[in-house]
Amino acid sequence: ADFDCVETSMVVNAMWEAQCCCVTFTGSYNDEVCVPYGDDCPLPEYNSSSICYVFKVNGVEWCPENVMGDETVTVSVAAKKNTYHTVTFVGMNGEIISTQQVLHEQASVAPEAPAVPGYRFVGWDRDNFGCVTYSMVRTAVYEETGFCVPGDVDGDGVVTFTDIASLYLFLIGVGNIDEALIPNADFNGDGSPTYADITDMYISLIS
Repeated sequence: ADFDCVETSMVVNAMWEAQCCCVTFTGSYNDEVCVPYGDDCPLPEYNSSSICYVFKVNGVEWCPENVMGDETVTVSVAAKKNTYHTVTFVGMNGEIISTQQVLHEQASVAPEAPAVPGYRFVGWDRDNFGCVTYSMVRTAVYEETGFCVPGDVDGDGVVTFTDIASLYLFLIGVGNIDEALIPNADFNGDGSPTYADITDMYISLIS
């Protein structure tokens, strides 16, 4: 509303429009794409199995995800057999779990996500790494289950017979438990993981 000449009480609402980011492709492919703020930029349709484009910004391979500003992307053509992309899997706190060099349009294999006490791993923030056409970072997603789940030796948020087996192998010296999860192995709360915890876990599961 116009409030240059106020003659009565009024409510003035702010008006907003979505920000659009301009991605300019130069080099082997020339185009200009308007991308809504935070969206992914569509890749040129000629990014195919026979020939693919390599995208770089300031000499660094560019990822077309979460565009948050205007960008100029240099495009070059590379034969598929010579083109690899970097797929990086990171944990909840940003630690690198795995870095893989993946041939264009081949699948990346997701690593096992580390156990985090009090949280359950539910998947990756994006699951489109089955056909890799550009370098990407995938982040493990967890949901909170509580800071300590007694008996949850493998960190999946629940107590199962798998936890009993893991604790047994740990106690006889042929298995490992993540150091952060050792407090969970003390099911009966007596201060340390023992065979008594295995017995109590078993009774709890069958009761």
